[in-house]
Amino acid sequence: MNSIMEFLQVICDSEDISLHEYPFKSNLRGVAMKLDDMRSIGYDDKLTGWPQIAVIAHELGHHFLGHLDDDKLKGEYLDCEEHKRIRERREQEAQVFAAVFTARALYDYYKKAVSL
Repeated sequence: MNSIMEFLQVICDSEDISLHEYPFKSNLRGVAMKLDDMRSIGYDDKLTGWPQIAVIAHELGHHFLGHLDDDKLKGEYLDCEEHKRIRERREQEAQVFAAVFTARALYDYYKKAVSL
């Protein structure tokens, strides 16, 4: 499992994304943020193992899918229903990214374990 977390850290480092554990007080498990040119991912410090990997992969999905660079949700005159549809679509896209990433990581982890 550590090698997958190390790989996620390498990805974050290469993309100039800081990765932080955070003591979330709500049901929020992760967040991807961009402030000017600084990018960061925060994840719930209570997560470990595969749930931690899945949350970080989900937040990386927002980065790689361009969700942090798009101004569609910043529009002054965007109606609430359109805002909700865009946000839901982005969450689904990030979830698919995380599912594919996690499935591939799990497969590689399994193959490595079987070959030992």
